[in-house]
Amino acid sequence: MLHIWHPYPLMKPKKDGWYICTAAHGAGLNTPKVMEVYFRKWDKKWYNPRRQSVFDGYKVYEACRAPIEDNRVFTDSECDRIDILAWRPLPRLYPFGRKRG
Repeated sequence: MLHIWHPYPLMKPKKDGWYICTAAHGAGLNTPKVMEVYFRKWDKKWYNPRRQSVFDGYKVYEACRAPIEDNRVFTDSECDRIDILAWRPLPRLYPFGRKRG
């Protein structure tokens, strides 16, 4: 697979894994951002398990609200990404040199 940018709606990854993606609404409305996102093939969705693990491991509440169960948040729009424009595979790591000693 070539390490070039692929447009998302036209070309989808063939296997599960981490990819470098451009999101249309990264740090605000209409502010593009490049980020690492995980692609799940079984439902064809982009997903950020690092961010979702915070919601799974801790009790997260809405901002400026009382910490009661009615105000608890279990996920947000940063976890399940629907605004991906393009993707490419992560670069491979190459061992440069060898161990000495």
